[in-house]
Amino acid sequence: MNKDIVLKLFNLVNVEINRDIIVYDDNFYKDFLSVPSLALGEYYMNGKIDIPNISSTLGKLMILKENYMRFVIMKTLGIRVIFLFRMFLNSWFKSFFSKLINYQSLIRSKEVAEVHYDLPRELYEMMLDDKMQYSCAYFNNLNVDLNIAQRNKINLIINKLKIEDGMTIIDIGCGFGTLCHTIASRYPNCKVIGVNISKSQLEWISDRVPQLDNLTFIEVDYRNLDIKCDRVVSVGMFEHVGKKNYDCYLKKINSILNDKGLALIHTIANKVSREGSDEWINKYIFPGGRLPSPQEILDASLETDLLIEDVHNFGLDYAKTLFYWRQRFLDSYDNLRMLDPLFFDDVFRRRWIYYLGCCESIFYYKNTILLQMVFTKKWTKCYSGAR
Repeated sequence: MNKDIVLKLFNLVNVEINRDIIVYDDNFYKDFLSVPSLALGEYYMNGKIDIPNISSTLGKLMILKENYMRFVIMKTLGIRVIFLFRMFLNSWFKSFFSKLINYQSLIRSKEVAEVHYDLPRELYEMMLDDKMQYSCAYFNNLNVDLNIAQRNKINLIINKLKIEDGMTIIDIGCGFGTLCHTIASRYPNCKVIGVNISKSQLEWISDRVPQLDNLTFIEVDYRNLDIKCDRVVSVGMFEHVGKKNYDCYLKKINSILNDKGLALIHTIANKVSREGSDEWINKYIFPGGRLPSPQEILDASLETDLLIEDVHNFGLDYAKTLFYWRQRFLDSYDNLRMLDPLFFDDVFRRRWIYYLGCCESIFYYKNTILLQMVFTKKWTKCYSGAR
């Protein structure tokens, strides 16, 4: 019964067993009907299913998930009422607890840094570009490699910030620090401050990023920032802020930003507001993460002096970035395994492939977008965003 239901559902999006998904454990069908995302990820991670073309197949299943109730009603698959009720309860509890609990409190916010960003540095050194940019590159329809596309992204951000001599620039969630270093190098008369709570990334910065007199990195949660500045940049940080803290985040930017200042937020976003996050991603990759919608960001800004000036979506470039990361990870996996065979075992390899393939699919099928949003505070000039 469970298998028949799954086969009918898969058929709706042209996914075939033994072609697109190879199943080695028939318990998969029962578990998929209970928690689809978690079952797919865990069964793949543990070698109980294989997905030869992982990005394409997961993209089709994303379509199934997005349109699940419509498919059920239109096709009348004969699925039991109890099954529909169970799916409803899963969704309801996710929404309820996301409103009740602050998953990104001061204490909880460090969990994602420890679980994800504090992984062995060699993983990121082999997977990322030579600038160690762990965010979407900017290909801009050009046939360029990952290194050049990441430099394009850095240049795009700097051009949008419209930096002038004597300014103070704060990067909230500065990653491996190379954006900060590039800005400080180009503008020696400016003061650049990188903010981070990942101890591993800060250690990498200390070891690898050349010191400059006008460049400082500090370990502090954004909620405790009290340094005034002229520019704020936030790349890949807002995804970890959490819905209950959107107002707090924008108000903090507003409070540290001088009049006539400017802030750029670079974030993954859902097209529309959704409660909770993907169960597998939340459990194994980004604990407590939640993607904002453009409307939620704008709504949070209404309680501040910040005015939206520019919105730029290049989500398809993230699909391409993730494809490069997956290929680079696969190419370097044998070297990683030699470094630490217990940590970089086959379960880790499959977990990381699934993570990158899953994320690639949501951008390729445009279920998720990548936004750069520019806000000004009491700006007196006409703003024109770079492209």
